Amino acid sequence: MCTQCDRGGRSEDCEYVMGQERSTVQILEDNISRLEARIQELQNPDVAQTTTVNLHQPYVANGSKPTPSNARGLQDPPRHVAEAL
Repeated sequence: MCTQCDRGGRSEDCEYVMGQERSTVQILEDNISRLEARIQELQNPDVAQTTTVNLHQPYVANGSKPTPSNARGLQDPPRHVAEAL
C-alpha cells in the first residue's frame, strides 16, 4: 500500500504493489477478460476453436485394441475380498 492511500484510509483501493504481486484491480480485470472470452465462446459455438485437444486411449500401444485386465497379468481378488466389495 502506498503512503497516499494509507493516509486517506483507502487501503482497499490502493493499486500500488510491491515486487511481482498483482493488484486487486489487475486480478479482477483478468477475471473479466477470461469471463468475456468464455461468454463469446458459449454464444458462438460454431466459431472454430483455436485450441483443440486430441484424445486417445492411454493404455493402447500403437493403435492396437485394449487387452482385458486379466491378459496383462492381473489377477482377480480373493473370493472373500470380492464378496466384501
